[in-house]
Amino acid sequence: MMNESVRSGSLRVGLLPLYFKLYDELIPDRRIGAEAYHALLASLIEAAGVTPVNVPVCRVKEEVDDAISLFETENVDCVVVLNLSYSPSMEAVYSLSRTALPVLLLLTTPDSYGFSSGASEIDYNQGLLGAQDLAAMLRRSGKNFAAVSGHTNSPEFLPDVVRTITAAAVSRRLKSARVGMIGEPFRGMGDIQLGGGKMKDLLGIDAVKFDMTRDPLSYGFTGDVDANASAMADADREIFFAGKAPRDALVRAEKYYISLRRWLSDRSLGSVTMNFTPPPKNNMFDHVPQFALSKLMGEGYGAAADGDAMSAALSAALSTAYSATTPVSMFCPDWKSESVYLSSRAGVNPRCLSGQPSVTVKKDPLYYGLETIAMTGALKAGYAGLVSLAPQDFDRFDLIYAGGEMLDVPGNCRAGDSVRGWFRPHIPLNAMLSAYSENGGSHHLVLSWCADPELIRLAAVFSGFGFVKLC
Repeated sequence: MMNESVRSGSLRVGLLPLYFKLYDELIPDRRIGAEAYHALLASLIEAAGVTPVNVPVCRVKEEVDDAISLFETENVDCVVVLNLSYSPSMEAVYSLSRTALPVLLLLTTPDSYGFSSGASEIDYNQGLLGAQDLAAMLRRSGKNFAAVSGHTNSPEFLPDVVRTITAAAVSRRLKSARVGMIGEPFRGMGDIQLGGGKMKDLLGIDAVKFDMTRDPLSYGFTGDVDANASAMADADREIFFAGKAPRDALVRAEKYYISLRRWLSDRSLGSVTMNFTPPPKNNMFDHVPQFALSKLMGEGYGAAADGDAMSAALSAALSTAYSATTPVSMFCPDWKSESVYLSSRAGVNPRCLSGQPSVTVKKDPLYYGLETIAMTGALKAGYAGLVSLAPQDFDRFDLIYAGGEMLDVPGNCRAGDSVRGWFRPHIPLNAMLSAYSENGGSHHLVLSWCADPELIRLAAVFSGFGFVKLC
């Protein structure tokens, strides 16, 4: 089982160089150039900010098996396959198709082969043959993979490679997600649920339930917790709220943050979702911990409202690529400005706020009078993308993407002390909303600033999902 946790550090890949054993037997001198090109690719990938886990050149199944085992032990984000020559696909396809690691094929060669190229140069530039053989067999075996083609001198090649590796990391985090579930999914809310164990079987998402009969403040707490929470509240009060937050409520919220963070860490959970409508039976929470979830999102955890494990997992996965990522719902259209009002009952990632956030303490009728302590504020302006993980018929899934602009929220906005923002899509609002519903988009989405639709498409490819780009 992958230890699903918050990402830190750079992307890591297993670089798998494939070669033809027959060449070693018949033309051994050719190996020198192949290994030099392998070393060049490894250095270029590392210079681009991706850490390669290197193995010797692999020629036969046993060598490939050993390499994949190492990559799995090292828990890399994906396997990057480099064909240094033609290499028979049957030496590699079994290991690559059975591993849970995403697979990226690099279709690249040391040189361009044109009219002026000599016959001897064919030997050094025929890796394309092996890549196509392997791609055909991976496709036939049902393995999801992506490919990047080009020459290393092309200004697009390495950025494309890094983007594709990042998409692989997003896919892997999504499809190995472990989500903390506080309460039960919102009763009757169909679009967030998959029955009969399908969430685990089809998506790989594990939902781990919080023991609601246990005091949430008992998770790993020591005698100095009160002092820690008090000091944390004082620091956050100045950093986030310019000294204006109600201190007593903030101390209570910090205790829940500390406790939930320990629970998530102890159980290797990368995201959390909660539902207090109605409050769970035997509930021991003294407030709805939206503030705690907001702080966790600022550290790279995912979150979602209403017991929506799929959106919580998607939120965590997208934060692998985009630190400014937060869960939202499209509440109300503003037909006049061609925008839609976004808010969230799951808290908000503070990286996504503009200006000074607030701490609000109130009793929400939807939570049957249970107090809520929340971080609130206006979502920041700028280019962003809305993403939905949308189950389809016949156990299929789509990632739906809509690009647009988050509008600058004026200071005299009357939407109340809440998470608030307006999204203007790159096509007319009515067209976007119609297409979104026609494609089965959920009423829970994830909003990522600077989201690249091509990266989202590649994440869908690695995951075996369809991809729908609305705008």
